[in-house]
Amino acid sequence: MAIYHLSIKTLSRAKGRSATAAAAYRAGVRLEDDRMGLVFDYRRRSGVEHTELVLPEGAPAWDRATLWNAAERAETRKNSTVAREFELALPAELPAAARQRLALTLARAIVAQHGCAVDVAVHAPSPKGDERNWHAHLLLTTRRLGPEGLGEKTRELDDRHSGPELIGHWRQRWAELVNEALAEHGLEARVDHRSLDAQGIERLPQIHLGPQVLEMETRGVRTDRGTLALQIDAMNDELLDLIAYKEALDAERTRTLEARAQSRSSGSGDRTAGAGPGGPGRGDEAGPGRTDRGEQGTSPGLERGPAPGGRGDAGVGQGAEDGRGARPEGGALDRAGLAGADDAPLAPVGNYRQRYGGSRDRLVDLARPALAAGGSGPDRTALAVRRQLEAMGCERFEVGIRAPDGKMMIRTWTKDEVLEALPWLKRQNALGADLYVRPAGQQSAGLVLLDDLTQSQLDRLEADGFEPALVVETSLLNYQAWIRLSDKPLEPEIATLLAKTLAKAYDADPNSADWRHFGRLAGFTNRKPEHRRPDGRCPWVLCHGARGRLARRGPELVQHALQQRDAARDAAERARRLDAARTLEDGRIFGRDPDPVREYRRQLKVLLARYGEHLDVSRADYMIVRDMARRGYAADQIRQALLEASPDLAHRKSGHVEDYVARTVRKVMEEEEKERQSQASAQRGRGGMER
Repeated sequence: MAIYHLSIKTLSRAKGRSATAAAAYRAGVRLEDDRMGLVFDYRRRSGVEHTELVLPEGAPAWDRATLWNAAERAETRKNSTVAREFELALPAELPAAARQRLALTLARAIVAQHGCAVDVAVHAPSPKGDERNWHAHLLLTTRRLGPEGLGEKTRELDDRHSGPELIGHWRQRWAELVNEALAEHGLEARVDHRSLDAQGIERLPQIHLGPQVLEMETRGVRTDRGTLALQIDAMNDELLDLIAYKEALDAERTRTLEARAQSRSSGSGDRTAGAGPGGPGRGDEAGPGRTDRGEQGTSPGLERGPAPGGRGDAGVGQGAEDGRGARPEGGALDRAGLAGADDAPLAPVGNYRQRYGGSRDRLVDLARPALAAGGSGPDRTALAVRRQLEAMGCERFEVGIRAPDGKMMIRTWTKDEVLEALPWLKRQNALGADLYVRPAGQQSAGLVLLDDLTQSQLDRLEADGFEPALVVETSLLNYQAWIRLSDKPLEPEIATLLAKTLAKAYDADPNSADWRHFGRLAGFTNRKPEHRRPDGRCPWVLCHGARGRLARRGPELVQHALQQRDAARDAAERARRLDAARTLEDGRIFGRDPDPVREYRRQLKVLLARYGEHLDVSRADYMIVRDMARRGYAADQIRQALLEASPDLAHRKSGHVEDYVARTVRKVMEEEEKERQSQASAQRGRGGMER
């Protein structure tokens, strides 16, 4: 079994690392470090199978000593990163030449993309270690190598935005190269660069022991890391046994349920064929193009919906008491899943017939009233829809009906209007449409939606104080959670920020994290092809735990989001005001500028050019206001200039802005008045002396 490993490390002077020492050790050679005056001699080390320098086209033909001494000289800071290393696991299944060629292929690809030099060293396994541990070290310069020598830094690998993406690119590229080499040699083994979780593999990740740990373990010295590795292996073996046992149980249960269902359907036509939300199963299949009541069926497209407040499909749904099959009493799923008890836990898997249904079940369901009154049992679609809408707690809802061709029809209804439209919605579901719902209006109703959740993620939300107001199972063991974070409507910007924050924290679908995303409407079938069973049945969308309550930590998260939003707005406004001053067109003004805002910006531009980022804006406000007062600007004009142009106001609380402006202007005006009085007094004194 081929092993995948690619790790990327940096060698930094801050940690006492030397590029020449690293190159000498990996290549098993003797190198002198000119900068430190040291010699690194590793010629006696074993296990070095192949070494080679890969240089960019047009680069000088340096040897290893010249290259790494130049790399050391190019870095002047005491904490400089002097080299970068790619550590690779090479497939033990390949011959020696193929392993060397594989490492060199990746090195040449790195050189072609980044323009750096790469020192390749292929190592054999340690005699006392794992005999399959063939590996390679690719030592990269952190600067590009051109005809004139080492030049600019390869910053793209360090950038916090592009770096992770490039690292992911090289991890994927290495997996592709390894798999290509394995295929060329007729080997079935393959590697995958993704994590076990991303691959859907239910196994604990193993840990790397390293040569020191292996050497100690072979001498009989127990280590914590070796003990942990053995525990992981044991747990993985147990996990594989449990998975196999579960698969055997699932297969046996499915066979039993299908045999039981087949025996029921082959009996009397009065027996139920399925139990889904809102629909009694009937044994008498409707003929092609007709409903089970013998009425002419609809065309393949969706029908035009009823107007808000009106009933759709008049005359349909009145045959619940026609004696052709009473609905059986529901079990645990009726109470906890399909009907959606307020505080019910999530229902177990249960009978697949209670979780899956087909178009026939939807058409049969049309024969039931929206709210059973004297009928043969409750309409579980109506119960599920009512539970969901009450838990969401909105005055009006937008119901989305997505046709099989992807077109979406949206209706805006109250809760009662949605319930009145259930017969028409059932028919659309029978024709292949998916049903969705979201709060109506231009603001979120205090709710955010998290999609694509598992049971463990729901448990984490509950434990962390973000207990959902409503949980909807959209397909088998796949959930959506509506979380009420506020009792008041939330602005779209805030609702989206909250949704993205929670989606990131709990690994929900980030593409669904916005304030206008639709969630599934419970009580109908999920018609996506990927969720359809081999027998053509689709999973019912189930309503769980419809409590409708405010999450304990919801208001705290909303307050944090508001502070983040305000801080971002303040920073943007401050930047805008500074930019307005910096980009003010130069124009010589003789005398006083008639526009006080322009005068403020003109003086701020001068101060920014003089002091740059070290400018104290509060001090600048005082200096500019004092100069404007001396130039004869009135207090109201100065106040206007500060309010519209001072960058310092962006970081002040709204209630403190007016106070700051009034205090600054008053202080300057009082000082100017005192100075005028002092000058007048001095002038009068000089006049008296002259007389």
